[in-house]
Amino acid sequence: YPFARDEPRIMTEPAKDWTAYKERNPVGSYKRTFTVPSTWRGHNVFVHFEGVESAFYLWINGKKVGYSQGSYLPAEFDITSFVRGGNNSITVEVYRWSDGSYLEDQDFFRLSGIFREVYLYAAPTLTIRDFAVKTELDRDYRDAVLSVESLVKNSSPAGAGNLSIKTSLLDAKGDVVVEETDRGISVARGAETRVVTSTGVRNPLKWTSETPNLYTVVVELIDHAGKTIEARSAKIGFREVEIIDAQLMVNGKPIIIKGVNRHETDADMGRAITRDVILKDILYFKRNNINCVRTSHYPNNTIFYDLCDEYGVYVMDEANIESHGYYYGKDSLSHPPKWMKAHVDRVVRMVQRDKNHACIISWSLGNEAGPGANFAAASKALRALDSSRPIHYERFAHGDPSDDMDSVMYPSVEYLHSVGQSDSTRPFFVCEYAHAMGNALGNFKEYLDAYEAHDRLIGGCIWDWVDQGLRAVPGENGLAKVAPFSKAKNAFYSFGGDYGDKPNSGNFVMNGVIFSDHGPSPKLAEVKKVHQFIAFNDAGVSNGKLEVVNKYFHTSLDAYAFSWTLEENGEVIQKGDFEVPTLQPKEKATVALGVRSPEPKPGAEYFLLVQAKLKSGTIWADAGHVVAEEQLPVDFGQPEKPVMAVGGGDLVASETPESISITGERFTVAFSKKSGTISLLK
Repeated sequence: YPFARDEPRIMTEPAKDWTAYKERNPVGSYKRTFTVPSTWRGHNVFVHFEGVESAFYLWINGKKVGYSQGSYLPAEFDITSFVRGGNNSITVEVYRWSDGSYLEDQDFFRLSGIFREVYLYAAPTLTIRDFAVKTELDRDYRDAVLSVESLVKNSSPAGAGNLSIKTSLLDAKGDVVVEETDRGISVARGAETRVVTSTGVRNPLKWTSETPNLYTVVVELIDHAGKTIEARSAKIGFREVEIIDAQLMVNGKPIIIKGVNRHETDADMGRAITRDVILKDILYFKRNNINCVRTSHYPNNTIFYDLCDEYGVYVMDEANIESHGYYYGKDSLSHPPKWMKAHVDRVVRMVQRDKNHACIISWSLGNEAGPGANFAAASKALRALDSSRPIHYERFAHGDPSDDMDSVMYPSVEYLHSVGQSDSTRPFFVCEYAHAMGNALGNFKEYLDAYEAHDRLIGGCIWDWVDQGLRAVPGENGLAKVAPFSKAKNAFYSFGGDYGDKPNSGNFVMNGVIFSDHGPSPKLAEVKKVHQFIAFNDAGVSNGKLEVVNKYFHTSLDAYAFSWTLEENGEVIQKGDFEVPTLQPKEKATVALGVRSPEPKPGAEYFLLVQAKLKSGTIWADAGHVVAEEQLPVDFGQPEKPVMAVGGGDLVASETPESISITGERFTVAFSKKSGTISLLK
């Protein structure tokens, strides 16, 4: 923790060389005016904060409205009785630390303030306060039951009766697929009524990461005269997530998670990231064969989930709970009863916010925070809200009934093979691995080989997606100075300690597959190659035979065009296209390429490059984008290159304190002991 560890207090005196010794708990104060439209008269007015770190008080027109904490979940206030027509003032007092900061001890820059959207909205006094959508597929994963639970709230001065709820399902073109109306609904004054609508849907298009087919659910509240009071909508997908025979199944098909852990961060905007930055990440995922994101270690901006729904990315949605500083033993905050409500609250609020997103295939209770009863309570509360998705939490003991899968961090490949052979009925997930710091991912392929070798291994998420450096320039006293969007030649990406901040973890935030500015690093190419969903194997390539394997989980290879190129010593000497028969997931076929055997040159190297490319453009890549490729050595029986006979006298070696030299008849070469390179050649 960056403050003295003394829960729940955050003002206890820390070490004198810590930043918090002088800056015990900085406060940011924000004030502005706003206008309430006259058309909002008779409605309830709300102010909604998407994200504020770590806690804040709110005033409207000088009157205190309330308080909230929990940095990565929304806080909403009914300010109807505080606002007036015309101009109003809003004041927010944000605290850098709160007791909630003990549950927000993630490995990242500690950036405080208002970092997500803030907006006002008005709702009628009879309103659809919330609605939850569930889709259930039949045993054949063909037809579906669509269930919508709507909560109708009445804050008017009188009861309301003879209301109706109309629920419509629209396809991508906006055409109505099904429509149901529940009539005769009554809501007492100050009360809330629950309305559940269920209807069958014949063979809807299914949602997966490979086929992100979306529909729109529209819920209308209608008065006794047939007039629509309010309408709300959500994008939804028909998909079923199950655990069967220790495998993670989506729509009846086992999948392997080829994922990353992702912090929300940008070199110039910190955690106040924009839709453009989020979309850039999503496009990287799709173009580089990444099919899943674990939201390490907090709920993300709501735009992220909308885009994952649209583009097709699985999400493990993780609660904002990490009390790493109290570790995992008897001192863990997962044990004390006084911390139970905070644990449960953060999990429940995450589920309530994100429950309608098709992309979310698993909930995660948090990270590195101990295995205590507080997490068991959070799991129980979560299951009461949603039983359609499995629960993950790495700190539980394997087999714990409070979650649905066993999970580890940073295992060896050998360990994975051993647990993969277990007869456990639970899937095995690697929530963090392949630590991408520096020149990493050296044995990445061996992990994917293990996942594919054992049904029980459902994959894992790389740690982590993006370097978390902040753009800075040298400041006073040799310390960094934040410089967003700077074009200065001496700008650099800063990390822990560069600002004189103590304590810090140095460059331990620089663990990404991509760089701090969201540019690709060489590691991204390795991820794309190892993750690719099409395999090309040598079936006698010297005779033009190639085995093609479909490693997708829900789609054939019909969307791709296939080509080959034959190179001799790096020069293209032949190329062509080839046809692949329709291959369903896990099917394979041997195909003929039409490669002609060349006149082999002595000592020549021959390589066959095969590629699969998109036939048509998608929302995430243009036609011709390479989704998979392989380079195979080809032996055409080429003879060895003739070896030139070399004559000459003896070689003499000599050594000085600076170098080692070798001298022959007509040359001398010296190697520097300091650099290991050639320092002299004559």
